[in-house]
Amino acid sequence: MKQPVESAALSCPMPCKISTPRPGLAWLRSGALWVIGGRISGIGLTLLANVVLARQLSPDDFGKFNLLSSVIALLSLFTMLGLSGAVVRFIPEQLAYGHGGNARRILRMSFMMLTIMCVVMAGIVWGGWPWLAAEYALPDGTSFLLLVAASAGLIALLQLTAESLRSFHELRFASLLSGGQTGGLLSNSLFVGLLLGSGLYATTSLQNALSLNVISLLLIVPLAILLLGKTVGNHQVIPDENATIAVSSEAPNLSQILAVCVPILLVQCVTLFSSQADIFIAGACCEQDLGFYSAARRLMLLVAMPLQMANFLVISSIAELKAKKQWAELEGLLQTAGILAAVPSLIALTLLIVGGGPILELLFGPAYREAALPLAILAVGQFALTWAGSSHTTLLMTGHQNAALVVNALSAVLLVAGGAWAANAYGIVGLACASAVVVVLENLTLMLLVRRLLGIKTYVPGSLSKWSERLSNLDSLGRITTRARREEVFRDEDEVTRAE
Repeated sequence: MKQPVESAALSCPMPCKISTPRPGLAWLRSGALWVIGGRISGIGLTLLANVVLARQLSPDDFGKFNLLSSVIALLSLFTMLGLSGAVVRFIPEQLAYGHGGNARRILRMSFMMLTIMCVVMAGIVWGGWPWLAAEYALPDGTSFLLLVAASAGLIALLQLTAESLRSFHELRFASLLSGGQTGGLLSNSLFVGLLLGSGLYATTSLQNALSLNVISLLLIVPLAILLLGKTVGNHQVIPDENATIAVSSEAPNLSQILAVCVPILLVQCVTLFSSQADIFIAGACCEQDLGFYSAARRLMLLVAMPLQMANFLVISSIAELKAKKQWAELEGLLQTAGILAAVPSLIALTLLIVGGGPILELLFGPAYREAALPLAILAVGQFALTWAGSSHTTLLMTGHQNAALVVNALSAVLLVAGGAWAANAYGIVGLACASAVVVVLENLTLMLLVRRLLGIKTYVPGSLSKWSERLSNLDSLGRITTRARREEVFRDEDEVTRAE
């Protein structure tokens, strides 16, 4: 039985043996359930961890823990060297043409580079920690320094493993392992359990909280590596004398991978810094209110999380659709995902604006109620991010990393300058206003760049008829997200029988 040819790779038998995924909407629902379920659970666990920490720590130590989480997140991104984005970009391309050996070589090189970067990161922490500790009144002992370095290295390893699983279109395991500044769903579950258990027997300190997080990561990382090994094994190429590959492809060498990794690293670090710079500003300019501002920032993420779920679902399809120049399908994919993210985001925004004060008091304690106004302001900025859609991810996955880097760098500079002035003049309310304005300007610029460079729209349509049109084509969205798998294994039924 002949199948329609969608690319050169499909015009020939593929020497790959793997079960064909369920077509269309059925697989999308399966993958989406794992992504959405994992993210929702991750949000809940992260929020629960912060609630427990806020109850067990003083507001000052709670603020410092969130500040350290931002520092560790930056260090882990530096340690990953942009490899998390590179594996999602390169491995699906190799699998699409049946080059499983190339995909495995890319994976090996990525983890070798990660090992080297862990050593480099440890040296940076050792040399720079005394200054950081003095600047933000953090402990400067060797044990504390080792906890920070270990957290960053383990999170980098866990995130690279999760994104490697995602590059093999294994959304289930990736959803369990990725997400969050302190680890993924599984490690956060352990962290919350350890926090609750230790709180029954002793008073939790800042150092104890970091130690429990490291323990949870140490227990999950071996499992993550085991799951990756199993997934890679399921994509082994079966030699077939009668099978030929029409498209010749060589595995990218180290220099080619680095050419992609370094811009992605810069974009990721600058993006994270621009999104977390207000925490550092609050720590420097509003030290007494750092804990309150941290609580507001934790809750504001509820507005942006639906878009993150959508990004996880479509990220491995963006590069392939761009390579085939299927712009209409790519635009439909991104706008449909944006619509699906906008609805829960708007609900979360309304909830935080109307009931932010009582929610803060209920979760974190009566003292945190004064963070209600900064929370509402920050949430508005996050909704602008959701409305702009997956513009940032689209630029990264289509080879326009430099454009995204420039925008994020300018945003970081603007936030540092404007945020510091606003924080000194108006406290955490002024800082929240500056942060929200920068988020709006940044995402508007990214959205316009995607329109200019690729000719597609990523933002959520304003017309209800457009919403209806996009949502009515939800089944085609499922076919797009599964095409990467189909192209990897698609071949004539006679060849399947002969290989078996």
